[in-house]
Amino acid sequence: MTTENSEMTNNELLRKISIVEKERDILYALLTETDKVYYEKLMQLESEVQVIQQGKLEYHEEFKKIYGFIREVQALKSRLVEREKVFSASIRKVEELTFHLSETDRIKSEFLANTSHEIRTPLNAILGYMELIKGGLYDTPEEMHEFVNGAIESAGHLLKLLNDILDIARIESGILKINFEEVNLKMLIEAIYTSTQMQAYQKEISYELELPEENIIVRADTDRLKQILQNLISNALKFTPRGGKIVVKISFHPEKNYALCEVIDSGIGILPENINQIFDRFIQLDSGTTRKYQGAGLGLYITKSLIELMGGLICASSEGKNNGSKFYFTLPLSSSDMEFNLNSPLGKDKFKIDGNPADPLIALVLDDHNARNILTESLLKSNYRVVSSNTADDGFAIIKELDPKLIILDWALPRRKLFDLTNGIDLYKLIKSHPEFSSLPLLVLSGHSIEFVHLFNDSIAVKEENCFEKPLNPEKIISRINILMNRFAAEKNLVVVLESDPKVYNPVKQMLSKDNYTLRVFYNSQDFLTFLDTSRCKKATFILSQISAGVLDEDIHKLVSERIPSHDYSVIVFSNSENYLFTENFRKIANGGSFSMMKKDFISNPEKLISLLNKIK
Repeated sequence: MTTENSEMTNNELLRKISIVEKERDILYALLTETDKVYYEKLMQLESEVQVIQQGKLEYHEEFKKIYGFIREVQALKSRLVEREKVFSASIRKVEELTFHLSETDRIKSEFLANTSHEIRTPLNAILGYMELIKGGLYDTPEEMHEFVNGAIESAGHLLKLLNDILDIARIESGILKINFEEVNLKMLIEAIYTSTQMQAYQKEISYELELPEENIIVRADTDRLKQILQNLISNALKFTPRGGKIVVKISFHPEKNYALCEVIDSGIGILPENINQIFDRFIQLDSGTTRKYQGAGLGLYITKSLIELMGGLICASSEGKNNGSKFYFTLPLSSSDMEFNLNSPLGKDKFKIDGNPADPLIALVLDDHNARNILTESLLKSNYRVVSSNTADDGFAIIKELDPKLIILDWALPRRKLFDLTNGIDLYKLIKSHPEFSSLPLLVLSGHSIEFVHLFNDSIAVKEENCFEKPLNPEKIISRINILMNRFAAEKNLVVVLESDPKVYNPVKQMLSKDNYTLRVFYNSQDFLTFLDTSRCKKATFILSQISAGVLDEDIHKLVSERIPSHDYSVIVFSNSENYLFTENFRKIANGGSFSMMKKDFISNPEKLISLLNKIK
């Protein structure tokens, strides 16, 4: 071997060792040092990479593998940080759950004491009246008749209590059956009003009924709806003092697909801190065996559960003690969609998917038949696939099994037999708290405003642009879906940045946020490629760092040529060198569009980037 060849070999070996050392330092900094140290060491490698790409290409494939591994470790570190946050949140939830369990034990003990008292009271009365009758301790037939009526009344009270306990057992075990049918709500209210008028008259309570002129047909179980109304009106009669006032009001909201029922009284009211507790099981605000008002504290929990089983929501409000209260709930209107079969578990292969298999999948978790049909048609025309469900449980099954790219849900949904999730509120909270699905885009389409939901669950936070109230506006919803799915209209200027250095991507974010651009920033090459593959955007400008461009050239060319053959892409590469050599692969994906290089000194002169982007437009 000649001396000249030997020197060249030694120089190549020394350069290779230098690169390997820098790569080792990068990995070490990534795992052990601050992000600032990591990014500085990563940028130091660019000068070596330039030499490789400009003349020492035998190192290029090896460098690509090592650089790809660096990116994988970087992504893994980010995921570990996120997992640590989730783990910390889980620990807090466990601590909260432990507290709630101990509180539940206390409440159950109090409930058992109250229930024992409630059972003994009518039972003692029944036995007492029977003993009087048996011993002939009455003077006239009328007095005996009075004793019999007293026993019957006490037996009825006892029967109601036992039925309430059985209802709770059925609800919590998931075996309570709901028979959906078309119910004339107006006629049902009038019948209950007639049967309870005498109680109001005896207490000298003003009792009014406010109904619309038209009949209101809802989708519900007649017997259970009657139980709901009787519970709420009985409570109003019980807690409203003599001379008070009760108003039962029904209103019709076809544009929101529900009827609203309100029971308003001038009774003892509810303290603000107790509003969120009154619907809990085993809760009796006036507890203890010496309390003024009788009852086991089961009625409102059962009422809320029955309403939610039928696809409605219930709330309560009060101005405070002795200022009365208002209970109001919604029920979905009846439609031609009476297909609900919620009394059996979810069957296998239940979910039918409509649309082209190549299009992104959207899940509609809605029980409004008309809204589902209109949205399905609009989504199919916009090149999306669609899968639908009526309940929150089915919706979560779709997420786990079918991997939809976006979910549209309603706050109010009926429950399936043997349910886990109550309604769309529970589904929303579960998705947002689940590490695997928390980043899934969610839209809410409901007749219930977020203010309505916040009355009993103020932890729900939805961006205004992701929340749509009925009546349905398909165009606005599709437009928002296109944005969330990165399907931008032709007039939009989509800029996709792949850059791991915050000193570069932060100024780019600031610059482009002020202009007519839609910006996506990715910090590793895999996320960048996944975005292109899933969104299939046809027109965009790519801004890449030199180091990323060198790694991506073959992968991005292969993806674009095979999966997105018809496209209009422009490419800008950031470099520390003015002599960066463009690869042929990038020239090909630019497809005749602009292909430019910029030195990273543009940060001190941002107008250079804006000017270049304006030319690309």
